[in-house]
Amino acid sequence: MEAAHAPQSKFDWSRLVFMLTGVALFTLVYFSPAWPDAIDPTGQHFVLSHEAKGALAVFLLAGTWWVFEVVPIGITSLMIGILQVMFLIRPAKSAFKDFMDPSVLFIFASIMIGLVFTKTGLTKRLAYKMLDIVGERTSMIYLGVFVVTAALTHIMAHTAVAATIYPLLLAIYALLAIPFRSYLQPLIVMSAIPYGIVGAVAGHVLMGLPMTILSMFGIVALSGVVVNDSLVMIDYINRAREGGTPLHQAVMEAGVQRFRPILLTTLTTFFGLLPMILEKSVQAQFLIPMAISLGFGVVVATTITLVLIPASYTILEDFTRILGVVQKGQGAPPVGE
Repeated sequence: MEAAHAPQSKFDWSRLVFMLTGVALFTLVYFSPAWPDAIDPTGQHFVLSHEAKGALAVFLLAGTWWVFEVVPIGITSLMIGILQVMFLIRPAKSAFKDFMDPSVLFIFASIMIGLVFTKTGLTKRLAYKMLDIVGERTSMIYLGVFVVTAALTHIMAHTAVAATIYPLLLAIYALLAIPFRSYLQPLIVMSAIPYGIVGAVAGHVLMGLPMTILSMFGIVALSGVVVNDSLVMIDYINRAREGGTPLHQAVMEAGVQRFRPILLTTLTTFFGLLPMILEKSVQAQFLIPMAISLGFGVVVATTITLVLIPASYTILEDFTRILGVVQKGQGAPPVGE
Protein backbone atom coordinates (compact mmCIF):
# COMPACT_ATOMS: atom_id res chain seq x y z
CA MET A 1 0.00 0.00 0.00
CA GLU A 2 2.84 2.34 0.86
CA ALA A 3 4.42 1.67 -2.50
CA ALA A 4 1.17 2.52 -4.23
CA HIS A 5 0.98 5.90 -2.52
CA ALA A 6 4.70 6.69 -2.97
CA PRO A 7 5.15 10.05 -4.69
CA GLN A 8 6.17 9.74 -8.30
CA SER A 9 9.18 11.66 -9.60
CA LYS A 10 8.27 14.80 -11.49
CA PHE A 11 9.03 15.09 -15.15
CA ASP A 12 11.96 17.43 -15.85
CA TRP A 13 10.31 19.88 -18.23
CA SER A 14 13.29 22.22 -18.26
CA ARG A 15 15.50 19.53 -19.70
CA LEU A 16 12.96 18.86 -22.46
CA VAL A 17 12.74 22.59 -23.21
CA PHE A 18 16.51 23.01 -23.55
CA MET A 19 16.78 19.84 -25.62
CA LEU A 20 14.15 21.11 -28.04
CA THR A 21 15.83 24.53 -28.01
CA GLY A 22 19.01 22.95 -29.32
CA VAL A 23 17.08 21.12 -32.02
CA ALA A 24 15.23 24.31 -32.94
CA LEU A 25 18.47 26.28 -33.28
CA PHE A 26 19.93 23.57 -35.46
CA THR A 27 16.85 23.51 -37.70
CA LEU A 28 16.63 27.30 -37.92
CA VAL A 29 20.24 27.73 -39.00
CA TYR A 30 20.60 24.68 -41.23
CA PHE A 31 17.40 25.19 -43.22
CA SER A 32 17.59 28.99 -43.37
CA PRO A 33 18.05 30.73 -46.75
CA ALA A 34 21.54 31.56 -48.00
CA TRP A 35 23.27 34.12 -45.84
CA PRO A 36 24.90 37.26 -47.26
CA ASP A 37 28.59 37.08 -48.03
CA ALA A 38 31.08 38.33 -45.49
CA ILE A 39 33.18 41.23 -46.85
CA ASP A 40 36.55 42.16 -45.36
CA PRO A 41 37.97 45.76 -45.42
CA THR A 42 39.72 45.07 -48.72
CA GLY A 43 36.42 44.25 -50.38
CA GLN A 44 37.00 40.51 -50.72
CA HIS A 45 33.85 38.37 -50.48
CA PHE A 46 33.66 35.20 -48.37
CA VAL A 47 30.77 32.91 -49.23
CA LEU A 48 29.18 30.93 -46.40
CA SER A 49 28.75 27.48 -47.92
CA HIS A 50 25.96 25.09 -47.05
CA GLU A 51 28.44 22.86 -45.20
CA ALA A 52 29.72 25.82 -43.16
CA LYS A 53 26.17 26.76 -42.22
CA GLY A 54 25.57 23.16 -41.16
CA ALA A 55 28.68 23.30 -38.98
CA LEU A 56 27.30 26.40 -37.24
CA ALA A 57 24.00 24.59 -36.71
CA VAL A 58 25.74 21.60 -35.12
CA PHE A 59 27.75 23.95 -32.92
CA LEU A 60 24.59 25.66 -31.63
CA LEU A 61 22.88 22.35 -30.89
CA ALA A 62 25.92 20.85 -29.15
CA GLY A 63 26.60 24.06 -27.23
CA THR A 64 23.03 24.22 -25.93
CA TRP A 65 23.06 20.59 -24.86
CA TRP A 66 26.47 20.95 -23.23
CA VAL A 67 25.72 24.14 -21.31
CA PHE A 68 22.38 22.98 -19.94
CA GLU A 69 23.42 19.31 -19.60
CA VAL A 70 20.24 17.98 -21.09
CA VAL A 71 21.91 14.67 -22.00
CA PRO A 72 25.21 13.11 -20.95
CA ILE A 73 28.22 14.76 -22.54
CA GLY A 74 29.21 11.50 -24.21
CA ILE A 75 25.92 11.39 -26.10
CA THR A 76 26.35 14.99 -27.21
CA SER A 77 29.87 14.23 -28.44
CA LEU A 78 28.66 11.27 -30.48
CA MET A 79 25.79 13.34 -31.84
CA ILE A 80 28.27 15.85 -33.33
CA GLY A 81 29.81 13.18 -35.54
CA ILE A 82 26.46 11.61 -36.45
CA LEU A 83 24.87 14.92 -37.48
CA GLN A 84 27.80 15.80 -39.71
CA VAL A 85 27.24 12.60 -41.67
CA MET A 86 23.44 12.65 -41.70
CA PHE A 87 23.23 16.22 -43.02
CA LEU A 88 26.18 15.90 -45.45
CA ILE A 89 28.27 18.48 -43.64
CA ARG A 90 31.40 16.35 -43.90
CA PRO A 91 32.17 12.95 -45.39
CA ALA A 92 31.65 10.05 -43.02
CA LYS A 93 35.33 9.08 -43.19
CA SER A 94 36.48 12.51 -42.05
CA ALA A 95 33.80 13.01 -39.41
CA PHE A 96 34.20 9.64 -37.75
CA LYS A 97 37.97 9.84 -37.96
CA ASP A 98 37.92 12.98 -35.80
CA PHE A 99 35.20 12.05 -33.34
CA MET A 100 35.44 8.26 -33.30
CA ASP A 101 39.14 7.73 -33.87
CA PRO A 102 40.21 4.11 -33.26
CA SER A 103 42.81 5.25 -30.75
CA VAL A 104 40.10 6.99 -28.70
CA LEU A 105 37.94 3.87 -28.68
CA PHE A 106 41.03 1.81 -27.85
CA ILE A 107 41.80 3.97 -24.80
CA PHE A 108 38.13 3.90 -23.82
CA ALA A 109 38.12 0.09 -23.95
CA SER A 110 41.33 -0.02 -21.91
CA ILE A 111 39.75 2.15 -19.23
CA MET A 112 36.76 -0.19 -19.22
CA ILE A 113 39.08 -3.13 -18.59
CA GLY A 114 40.62 -1.29 -15.65
CA LEU A 115 37.14 -0.46 -14.37
CA VAL A 116 36.19 -4.13 -14.54
CA PHE A 117 39.28 -5.01 -12.48
CA THR A 118 38.24 -2.47 -9.86
CA LYS A 119 34.51 -3.24 -9.72
CA THR A 120 35.03 -6.99 -9.44
CA GLY A 121 37.56 -6.58 -6.63
CA LEU A 122 40.33 -8.16 -8.68
CA THR A 123 42.58 -5.15 -8.08
CA LYS A 124 42.39 -5.57 -4.30
CA ARG A 125 42.95 -9.30 -4.58
CA LEU A 126 46.05 -8.66 -6.67
CA ALA A 127 47.29 -6.13 -4.10
CA TYR A 128 46.70 -8.48 -1.16
CA LYS A 129 48.31 -11.40 -2.95
CA MET A 130 51.32 -9.36 -4.01
CA LEU A 131 51.85 -8.02 -0.46
CA ASP A 132 51.48 -11.56 0.86
CA ILE A 133 54.29 -12.70 -1.45
CA VAL A 134 56.73 -9.77 -1.32
CA GLY A 135 56.05 -8.59 2.24
CA GLU A 136 55.90 -5.01 3.51
CA ARG A 137 59.40 -3.85 2.56
CA THR A 138 59.06 -0.88 0.24
CA SER A 139 61.76 -2.06 -2.16
CA MET A 140 60.05 -5.44 -2.53
CA ILE A 141 56.68 -3.74 -3.10
CA TYR A 142 58.19 -1.70 -5.93
CA LEU A 143 59.70 -4.86 -7.37
CA GLY A 144 56.34 -6.62 -7.09
CA VAL A 145 54.56 -3.81 -8.94
CA PHE A 146 57.27 -3.87 -11.62
CA VAL A 147 56.88 -7.64 -12.09
CA VAL A 148 53.05 -7.47 -12.17
CA THR A 149 53.18 -4.64 -14.71
CA ALA A 150 55.64 -6.54 -16.92
CA ALA A 151 53.48 -9.66 -16.73
CA LEU A 152 50.26 -7.82 -17.61
CA THR A 153 51.87 -6.16 -20.65
CA HIS A 154 52.20 -9.63 -22.20
CA ILE A 155 48.44 -10.21 -22.15
CA MET A 156 46.95 -6.68 -22.36
CA ALA A 157 47.61 -3.39 -24.09
CA HIS A 158 49.80 -0.87 -22.28
CA THR A 159 46.89 1.51 -21.71
CA ALA A 160 44.85 -1.30 -20.15
CA VAL A 161 47.79 -2.14 -17.91
CA ALA A 162 48.03 1.50 -16.81
CA ALA A 163 44.31 1.57 -16.04
CA THR A 164 44.74 -1.62 -14.01
CA ILE A 165 47.94 -0.77 -12.15
CA TYR A 166 46.76 2.68 -11.04
CA PRO A 167 44.02 1.37 -8.71
CA LEU A 168 46.43 -1.38 -7.65
CA LEU A 169 48.91 1.28 -6.50
CA LEU A 170 46.12 3.13 -4.73
CA ALA A 171 45.17 -0.07 -2.90
CA ILE A 172 48.77 -0.60 -1.80
CA TYR A 173 48.99 3.03 -0.73
CA ALA A 174 45.86 2.58 1.40
CA LEU A 175 47.35 -0.52 3.01
CA LEU A 176 50.56 1.35 3.80
CA ALA A 177 48.53 4.20 5.29
CA ILE A 178 46.98 1.90 7.89
CA PRO A 179 50.05 1.77 10.21
CA PHE A 180 50.26 5.57 10.18
CA ARG A 181 46.50 5.98 10.69
CA SER A 182 46.80 8.77 8.14
CA TYR A 183 46.43 9.08 4.38
CA LEU A 184 48.74 12.10 4.21
CA GLN A 185 51.82 10.85 6.05
CA PRO A 186 52.58 8.23 3.36
CA LEU A 187 52.77 11.12 0.89
CA ILE A 188 55.48 12.67 3.07
CA VAL A 189 57.33 9.36 3.09
CA MET A 190 57.19 9.08 -0.69
CA SER A 191 58.01 12.74 -1.32
CA ALA A 192 61.75 12.02 -1.19
CA ILE A 193 61.61 9.51 -4.07
CA PRO A 194 61.67 12.12 -6.89
CA TYR A 195 64.81 13.68 -5.39
CA GLY A 196 66.44 10.27 -5.40
CA ILE A 197 65.60 9.93 -9.09
CA VAL A 198 67.17 13.35 -9.70
CA GLY A 199 70.33 12.13 -7.96
CA ALA A 200 70.36 8.98 -10.09
CA VAL A 201 70.08 10.97 -13.31
CA ALA A 202 72.72 13.43 -12.12
CA GLY A 203 75.03 10.51 -11.34
CA HIS A 204 74.68 9.19 -14.89
CA VAL A 205 75.44 12.64 -16.28
CA LEU A 206 78.45 13.02 -14.00
CA MET A 207 79.82 9.61 -14.97
CA GLY A 208 79.02 10.14 -18.65
CA LEU A 209 76.85 7.03 -18.97
CA PRO A 210 73.38 6.68 -20.53
CA MET A 211 70.33 5.45 -18.63
CA THR A 212 69.64 1.74 -19.20
CA ILE A 213 67.10 -0.78 -17.99
CA LEU A 214 69.47 -1.68 -15.15
CA SER A 215 69.41 1.99 -14.17
CA MET A 216 65.68 1.55 -13.66
CA PHE A 217 66.32 -1.46 -11.42
CA GLY A 218 68.71 0.70 -9.43
CA ILE A 219 66.04 3.36 -9.05
CA VAL A 220 63.62 0.70 -7.75
CA ALA A 221 66.16 -0.29 -5.10
CA LEU A 222 66.87 3.37 -4.42
CA SER A 223 63.18 4.04 -3.77
CA GLY A 224 63.17 1.33 -1.12
CA VAL A 225 66.19 2.79 0.69
CA VAL A 226 64.84 6.33 0.55
CA VAL A 227 61.41 5.33 1.80
CA ASN A 228 62.92 3.32 4.63
CA ASP A 229 64.93 6.36 5.75
CA SER A 230 61.78 8.46 5.69
CA LEU A 231 59.83 5.80 7.56
CA VAL A 232 62.42 5.72 10.33
CA MET A 233 62.10 9.46 10.89
CA ILE A 234 58.30 9.63 10.62
CA ASP A 235 57.91 6.67 12.98
CA TYR A 236 60.15 8.32 15.59
CA ILE A 237 58.15 11.56 15.41
CA ASN A 238 54.84 9.70 15.80
CA ARG A 239 56.11 7.70 18.77
CA ALA A 240 57.47 10.82 20.44
CA ARG A 241 54.18 12.65 19.99
CA GLU A 242 52.24 9.68 21.36
CA GLY A 243 54.44 10.00 24.45
CA GLY A 244 53.32 13.59 24.93
CA THR A 245 56.24 15.41 23.29
CA PRO A 246 55.25 18.69 21.56
CA LEU A 247 55.38 18.76 17.78
CA HIS A 248 58.45 20.92 17.24
CA GLN A 249 60.43 19.18 19.95
CA ALA A 250 59.53 15.77 18.52
CA VAL A 251 60.64 16.85 15.05
CA MET A 252 63.96 18.20 16.32
CA GLU A 253 64.60 15.08 18.41
CA ALA A 254 63.86 12.90 15.38
CA GLY A 255 66.39 14.86 13.32
CA VAL A 256 69.03 14.41 16.02
CA GLN A 257 68.33 10.81 16.99
CA ARG A 258 67.88 9.47 13.46
CA PHE A 259 70.66 11.50 11.84
CA ARG A 260 73.36 8.93 12.58
CA PRO A 261 71.42 5.80 11.40
CA ILE A 262 70.29 7.51 8.20
CA LEU A 263 73.75 8.93 7.49
CA LEU A 264 75.47 5.59 8.16
CA THR A 265 73.01 3.83 5.84
CA THR A 266 73.78 6.32 3.10
CA LEU A 267 77.56 6.26 3.51
CA THR A 268 77.81 2.49 3.71
CA THR A 269 75.58 2.13 0.65
CA PHE A 270 77.51 4.68 -1.41
CA PHE A 271 81.04 3.59 -0.46
CA GLY A 272 80.04 -0.05 -0.81
CA LEU A 273 78.99 0.63 -4.40
CA LEU A 274 81.88 2.98 -5.20
CA PRO A 275 84.33 0.20 -6.24
CA MET A 276 81.77 -1.12 -8.72
CA ILE A 277 81.07 2.39 -10.03
CA LEU A 278 84.77 2.98 -10.66
CA GLU A 279 85.47 -0.51 -12.02
CA LYS A 280 86.88 -0.55 -15.57
CA SER A 281 86.56 -4.24 -16.41
CA VAL A 282 84.21 -5.35 -19.16
CA GLN A 283 82.29 -7.65 -16.82
CA ALA A 284 81.34 -4.77 -14.52
CA GLN A 285 80.07 -2.43 -17.23
CA PHE A 286 76.76 -4.27 -17.25
CA LEU A 287 76.04 -3.47 -13.58
CA ILE A 288 77.59 -0.02 -13.29
CA PRO A 289 74.36 1.90 -14.28
CA MET A 290 72.44 0.17 -11.50
CA ALA A 291 75.16 1.00 -8.97
CA ILE A 292 75.21 4.64 -10.10
CA SER A 293 71.45 4.98 -9.69
CA LEU A 294 71.52 3.53 -6.20
CA GLY A 295 74.73 5.19 -5.01
CA PHE A 296 74.29 8.75 -6.24
CA GLY A 297 70.53 8.70 -5.75
CA VAL A 298 70.75 7.72 -2.09
CA VAL A 299 73.26 10.50 -1.40
CA VAL A 300 71.04 13.21 -2.87
CA ALA A 301 67.84 11.77 -1.41
CA THR A 302 69.31 11.45 2.09
CA THR A 303 70.44 15.07 2.06
CA ILE A 304 66.92 16.09 1.08
CA THR A 305 65.30 13.65 3.52
CA LEU A 306 67.02 15.10 6.57
CA VAL A 307 65.51 18.51 5.75
CA LEU A 308 62.38 17.81 3.68
CA ILE A 309 60.73 15.15 5.84
CA PRO A 310 60.74 17.09 9.15
CA ALA A 311 59.69 20.29 7.36
CA SER A 312 56.90 18.50 5.46
CA TYR A 313 55.66 16.85 8.65
CA THR A 314 55.49 20.23 10.41
CA ILE A 315 53.72 21.86 7.45
CA LEU A 316 51.20 19.00 7.32
CA GLU A 317 50.43 19.40 11.02
CA ASP A 318 50.03 23.17 10.59
CA PHE A 319 47.53 22.65 7.75
CA THR A 320 45.69 20.03 9.80
CA ARG A 321 45.48 22.43 12.72
CA ILE A 322 44.23 25.26 10.50
CA LEU A 323 41.56 23.05 8.94
CA GLY A 324 40.48 21.93 12.40
CA VAL A 325 40.17 25.51 13.56
CA VAL A 326 38.13 26.45 10.50
CA GLN A 327 35.77 23.51 10.99
CA LYS A 328 35.30 23.99 14.72
CA GLY A 329 35.40 27.79 14.70
CA GLN A 330 37.75 27.87 17.69
CA GLY A 331 40.91 29.78 18.34
CA ALA A 332 44.15 28.26 17.08
CA PRO A 333 46.24 26.51 19.73
CA PRO A 334 49.85 27.57 20.18
CA VAL A 335 52.21 26.15 17.59
CA GLY A 336 54.06 23.07 18.81
CA GLU A 337 51.36 21.81 21.16
